[in-house]
Amino acid sequence: MENGDVYSLYYFSIDYKAVDQQPYQSGSIYKPSAFIYKRGEERGSREAVRPLFKIDIDKEDFPYLSYIKGVDAEAIKQALKNSPEERPWLSDTVVFPISPEIPAELKLIETNE
Repeated sequence: MENGDVYSLYYFSIDYKAVDQQPYQSGSIYKPSAFIYKRGEERGSREAVRPLFKIDIDKEDFPYLSYIKGVDAEAIKQALKNSPEERPWLSDTVVFPISPEIPAELKLIETNE
């Protein structure tokens, strides 16, 4: 940013054809006791892992639920191929045919990295 602050940008999206179906569900978050991890790969274990704790969550717990973008997977693949280092397509209506306006107070969240 211009003043030297560091910000993280997150955007959440699902296939634009699924947006009207509202496929979000309640679930749980688990903190596993042990996982095998290799850089760039998903975490997993070949043996059963007992969770240290479990937190039940509801879809309404996600504060950005009404701001999830609808993305066209083929268009985003093409955008990434054309411009892998830059993200000029974040506001592209072909890539994101459904793109609710995010209030300014939710757009920037300061991080201390």
